[in-house]
Amino acid sequence: MWFVKFFLGRIVVRLKRNAEKCRVLVWTVSLLACPSPDLLGLSRDRAVIGVDETFSGLLSTESPTPLIHPLDDLVQCSIYTADVNGQLDAHLTKEKPHWINARQFEISLRDNLTFSDGSPLTSQNIADTYENVRHKLRNLAKIEVIDARTVRFHLTEADAGFPSKLIFGIHRLQEHEFQGKNPNLQIGCGPYRVMSSDADRIILERNQFAPLNNQPFLHTIEIRRIKGESNRIDLLKRGALDLLPTDISLDSIRAAEQRYPQLRVLERTALETSVLGFNFRDKILAHTLVRTAIELAIDRDEIISMIFNGHATRASTILLPNMRFFPKIPISRTSNRQRAKTLLDQAGFPTKGEARFSLSIKTTSELLRVAEAKAIASQLKQIGINVQVEALEPNQFIAEAKAGKVQMWIKTWKNFTDPDVYRLAFGSDQSSFEGENWGSYINLKLDKLLKKGSQITEFNQRKKVYEEVQTILDEDVAAVFLWHPHRVALAQKSLKNFDIFADGRLTGLIQAFLSY
Repeated sequence: MWFVKFFLGRIVVRLKRNAEKCRVLVWTVSLLACPSPDLLGLSRDRAVIGVDETFSGLLSTESPTPLIHPLDDLVQCSIYTADVNGQLDAHLTKEKPHWINARQFEISLRDNLTFSDGSPLTSQNIADTYENVRHKLRNLAKIEVIDARTVRFHLTEADAGFPSKLIFGIHRLQEHEFQGKNPNLQIGCGPYRVMSSDADRIILERNQFAPLNNQPFLHTIEIRRIKGESNRIDLLKRGALDLLPTDISLDSIRAAEQRYPQLRVLERTALETSVLGFNFRDKILAHTLVRTAIELAIDRDEIISMIFNGHATRASTILLPNMRFFPKIPISRTSNRQRAKTLLDQAGFPTKGEARFSLSIKTTSELLRVAEAKAIASQLKQIGINVQVEALEPNQFIAEAKAGKVQMWIKTWKNFTDPDVYRLAFGSDQSSFEGENWGSYINLKLDKLLKKGSQITEFNQRKKVYEEVQTILDEDVAAVFLWHPHRVALAQKSLKNFDIFADGRLTGLIQAFLSY
């Protein structure tokens, strides 16, 4: 095998001579060792994605925003992003970001990061981006550029959840330079760049300057806005589309599973938790026994089967089971309607005629949300509680909930990666009109734990605090944690290596390819 050694020796010589040739040759050798599908001629290099006509998948403001839109990770990059299950993952760093102390957080960037025009991405770009959004970050005091690859964030007070806020797309523009720019065509640092964007479609093209370990297989992604689910399904069946990532009815999912062998259903538990909330200022719902009875009367499994056709997972906390801070043994009350009736009797609400008392559930007018509310109302009727379901437009629903003009409601918490979501949902400082604690639930012991949890940066200690938090919420029945809906997508079987992400982003397209 002398010729192999000779050939490799020549490669080594060339690597030493020229840094740019080094990069190209390493890429070439790696492809020969593990060739990509398009290199072997086994794939198409353009994927067509069908979305609803209202789809807005890219940044739509004139300043940096969190990367939470479906296409953001394809065209932008951030210090942190979420992995396929929604867990926080350091994206641009060469080593794990760390706390210098309780009020200083430091990151070190990988080498050779660039924007899509080839210009370098440095720590100064990080600092400029976060200076532009300083008003959106609680407790941020100063951003210090240590060197070209190192940035240190200084906080006014300890905030253990601060890393989860470092998800803004990195820009190279100063605040005043955003004015008059088309935000969809700004230069990003993701694996794709935006070639065009109009009312009907968005065209993304592979970013030639993306790091080798983040180079996508697909050269072009076309996102087509198509009115009507039936039209999108028809185009998918005929092969004109490769993927429908959102807005798919349960009927379409069932049809795809049963009648269209060329399609496959992709499914993952969403980074979402639906919660039945209580107004603690209401005379009836102020009784812990009443709230406990309501939870015992709700058969989550029955509703998941009936309303979601199995495409949801039962919830026991606001956190998902695969999250790092999920408590070891959360209380999960199994449906027991006989026990629920006994508790209502003990609370002083015996059956009078056909019902013990009446309540209302307010919700948005979304069909699925109304179906959820009606299913809960039907189950509560079996223990003697009459429930009226009132569907409102989203803005009116939020306004009435914040004003306390509700008894019960269904709300879904989305895309949270840190247990600080407990403070937002149940902290007494969130019970004002501007906060998210709509039911005015107040527990001073809980508040102290929430404060403690926000200040401890050591993982194991912090997890213990939030386990205590969940225990208090369970004992008080501060809410009923209902279910985690699933995200479902339909794709051609020819779309290989694509994975659906828990938070709805289409990051899985980076590793996907299309076979013939």
